[in-house]
Amino acid sequence: MLNGQKINTALEVKRQRQSTSELKETLKSQSNFEWMIWIVIGFSTILRLSIQVANLVFAHSLGVIRTQEKQEKKQTELEPKTIPDRKPDKSFRILKCKKLIQYLEKNR
Repeated sequence: MLNGQKINTALEVKRQRQSTSELKETLKSQSNFEWMIWIVIGFSTILRLSIQVANLVFAHSLGVIRTQEKQEKKQTELEPKTIPDRKPDKSFRILKCKKLIQYLEKNR
């Protein structure tokens, strides 16, 4: 059983080497497509650089947002508590009076 695997592996390696050599021969015989290789190299380089720039912009934006959130949280913690006005306005007084009247009517 193990011998069969070794033979299959050896045959596969042999096929891979043959296909590699055939590809080399084909590429050598068709040297007029050299400009295409440079286009592919240039495109892949530009793609790689644009992905890196996008990653940097995302990381920077995330850092700025997090910093702003921390600063806002810190400011809200440091702000003094607002004291409500001592003089309530008329509508507030009227509402309180109505609630008092309702309470008194309910609990006579």
